[in-house]
Parts: sequence; structure tokens; C-alpha cells
Amino acid sequence: MILCALVVGVMEASEISSDPTLKVFVDCDECDFDFLRRKIPFVHYVRDRRLAQVHVLVTDQRTGSGGQEFRLQFIGQGTFTGQDGELRYTSQQDDTEDVERQGLVKILRFGLMPYIAQTPLASQISIDYKAASAPQAVSQPSDPWNNWIFRIGTAGEFERESQTSEYSLDVDLSAKRITETWKIETEFELDYDEDTFSGDDDSIEAITNEAELRTHVVRSISPHWSAGAFAATGTTTRENIDRQILLMPAIEYSLFRYEHADQKQLTIAYGIGLESVEYTEETIFDKLSERLLSESLLVTLELTQRCGEVELESEFSHYFHDFSKYRIDLGGEVSIRLFKGLEFVAELDVQQIHDQLYLPKGGAPLQEVILRRRELATTFEHEGRIGFRYTFGSIYNNIINTRLEDLEDNLD
Repeated sequence: MILCALVVGVMEASEISSDPTLKVFVDCDECDFDFLRRKIPFVHYVRDRRLAQVHVLVTDQRTGSGGQEFRLQFIGQGTFTGQDGELRYTSQQDDTEDVERQGLVKILRFGLMPYIAQTPLASQISIDYKAASAPQAVSQPSDPWNNWIFRIGTAGEFERESQTSEYSLDVDLSAKRITETWKIETEFELDYDEDTFSGDDDSIEAITNEAELRTHVVRSISPHWSAGAFAATGTTTRENIDRQILLMPAIEYSLFRYEHADQKQLTIAYGIGLESVEYTEETIFDKLSERLLSESLLVTLELTQRCGEVELESEFSHYFHDFSKYRIDLGGEVSIRLFKGLEFVAELDVQQIHDQLYLPKGGAPLQEVILRRRELATTFEHEGRIGFRYTFGSIYNNIINTRLEDLEDNLD
């Protein structure tokens, strides 16, 4: 693989040096690349950042009003080394996908112009100005909702075959208000699932019902500190809980300023929770109800850089009445571009589980075990994925051809 990469690298180097067109690598997870190529056809889109003269790193984060803020970093490479820039674009909550991608393309064009101006293509570029009909003073917008956003959603699904049927109902209600100082969110969720399997002599039916009302209030203390409180109540047949009430004050420290969260974030959060639980069935610890005190420590690292993305998370929690009842959760996702065309990807989640106080004494019915409708006793849960992707060949990917794509997808 290394020898192949070296040979391919030599071929790509000669290909790059012979073409004066600006070569751009757009590093964006949320972009519509076919649309980009149609609207900005005067650059070459290369498949690897090391082949580019301009690396555009696009990160995004949700705004308090429900829109999306995109941060575009323009990083000059090769002859443009040291010529860097940054632009931002913010979409609104009710923007359609087309409105959002139009706005993103417009900002991308602006950012590429300083580089285009230094290439032979500059003589073919014109800049238009659309004058306003009359000068308008900038005023503070009036908001009758005072930054409150409300959402109401419901959905039903069904699937039937000769011997099986599946029905589900989801309800989602939320209200939130996010400002620089306060974050207030309240949400109600209801999930109902019913599965039936009918055989020659017998049938199996499993029903899962989960409902939860939760709210939290977070106060910004400084660029690095936040404090808040969480409250929740709910029921879930999956965990043998008839009614649960939770109250948890919490505090968080961010090593980096919160304003840089779309690029780098290292946070440490601590919470202590008081919980009242009533069980549907008697538990393996001979309990039908109990009051519990617990604490939780969560450390999160998120990095979005030119070479890739890293997200790591570790959480430790336990109950105070019995320190042997604890849980450790270590997980992460990594996507790193090692060198031209070669990318390493990995996902891993490792849990040590010793806090299943809710398990029913009688165990779970066989049909619910088969359909995975009940939590089962376990001391661990491990899952992961690891792999490499190597791409080589033509360095350009400007061509758009969508013919027969839908049929091809249906054949997979």
C-alpha cells in the first residue's frame, strides 16, 4: 500500500503542477457537494486536502433560535501558505435546505475570491453590486417571543407482512429559550411500539411504552464555567420503571472558551442526583420503590481540525448507598487522514455495568427477550468499528452525473 501511495503521489504531483486552475478541498460533513460544483464551477475540487491550494474547513453548531451557524476557515497551502481567512454564515430555523445551501455557497464564493484574484482566472471574474433603493439604518429586531422556540411533532409508523406486524407512535413536544446567559429547555417524549409475530400454532406480541418529561436550566458563569439543574420524570416498560422522578444540580468547566466549541472542546461536568423510583415488578433486590442518591462525572473531548475529527467521552457514575453499584462508559469516534488518500476511521464504546437496580425478579418474558424489548442483566457492553479507506486515481471530482441513481440505490 505504501509503494502504491508513493507511485500515485508522483503522478498526482505532475498533474497538479501542469494545471493553473485553483484547487480546492472542501472539508464539510453537511454540504451538498453536487450543488457546490454546479454553483462554483470555476475551481477544481480535489479529493484530498494535501492536493489542494486552499483547504476549506467547515464546522457548524446549532444556534439558540434553532438555526445553524457555519464557520468557514480558508487555509492557504503551497503558494498560498500563510494566506488564511475566516467567514461565517447563519441560517434561520425555518430555512429550507435549498435556502441554507444557497447561503453557504454565497459565503464560500466570497472566501475564494482572494485566491482566485491571484490566478489567471481572475481576468474572467466579474463582481456585481446591487444597490439598495434607499439607505436603511440598522435597528435592533423586535422579538415578541423573547427568544422562545416551541416545537410540536408526532409520527406514526406501520409495517405488515403475512406473519409479522409492527406499529409505533412517537410524540415530541418541546420549548426552549437560549441566550448568551441562559439556556432553558423542556421536552416531552412518548414512544409506543407494538410488534406481533404469528406462526402456525402460536403468536408472539411485545409492547414497549416509554414516556419522559425533562427540563434543564443552565446559567453561563464565565467563558469557561457553567452551572445548572436537571429535572425529569417518566415511565419505561423496558427498564421495569412505573414512575421515576430525578433532580440533579450540575456544574461544568471548559478548558477552552465556549465560543470555540465548534473546533475544540474539552469539558468536565459533575452532577449529583436525587432519584425516586417506583417499579412495575419487584426487582432482584426485593424492591418495589426506593429513594436513591447518585453522582456522575463526565469528561468530553471534541476536536475538528484539518487532519480529521476526534470525539472522546468518558463517564463514571455510582450510587451512594452501595458503591459497588456503578457504571463506567468509555467511548469515542475518530476519523484521521493519515496521508494522501488514506483515512483511518474508528468507533468504540466500552461499558462496565453494575447499576441495574431495576431488573425484575421474575426475569423478562421470552418474546420480549427475542424482540429486545427488555433490558437484560449484564456486567458489560462493548461495541466498535475500525477501518481504513484508501482513494487514488484522478485528483479532480468536478463532474456531476446523477443518471439512474435512484434505481441503483434500490438495487442495493
